[in-house]
Amino acid sequence: MENMSTKLTISTLILLFSLSLNQDALAQEEKIGVGATIGDYTGFNYKYWFTPDYALDGVVTGTIREGQSQLYLHWNLLVHRHELVEVEEGSIPLYYGFGFFAEINQNFNNNAGFRVPVGIEYLMENQKLGVFMEAAPTVEITNRESLTFQGGIGFRYYL
Repeated sequence: MENMSTKLTISTLILLFSLSLNQDALAQEEKIGVGATIGDYTGFNYKYWFTPDYALDGVVTGTIREGQSQLYLHWNLLVHRHELVEVEEGSIPLYYGFGFFAEINQNFNNNAGFRVPVGIEYLMENQKLGVFMEAAPTVEITNRESLTFQGGIGFRYYL
């Protein structure tokens, strides 16, 4: 199982790198957003737009306590559908995608798995701000091998 996870991770990184070389990404003015997420994992989030329809996003969070230090990361490749919700100002793309998560614990009770996020983001017109909410079924594959759900709300400031 570990060998398959390694191959899948390497394949995904190669795919994401090749997408980042896409010249259409230059058409997006504010390609990078950073902010905060509150939910199952509360922490810093980021989003990088490859094109107006494709992006990479993720969350980084951690806990430092005696005997309980933990680092949590997730990253997703997202497809956005801008035409499904029309508004007078700004845009509200619905998005879906596929990603990975990893929990790294001080006591080596690490966990990793796959995510399938579905969400919505309001991108404000004439502002560099977006607010979003998402839910993601997750499949934990290393320790617990179970199906769970993650969710959160947050904001991003686009640089």
